[in-house]
Amino acid sequence: MTTEEILADYPDLEADDVFAALEYGALTVGAR
Repeated sequence: MTTEEILADYPDLEADDVFAALEYGALTVGAR
C-alpha cells in the first residue's frame, strides 16, 4: 500500500502522519 492509497482511504490523515507511523514502527522493530 502506498502513502497515496493510505491518504485516499483515510482523508483525516496527512502525509506526515503516515511517515511518523512508519518511523515509529521502524524504531520499535529495531529496538528488539
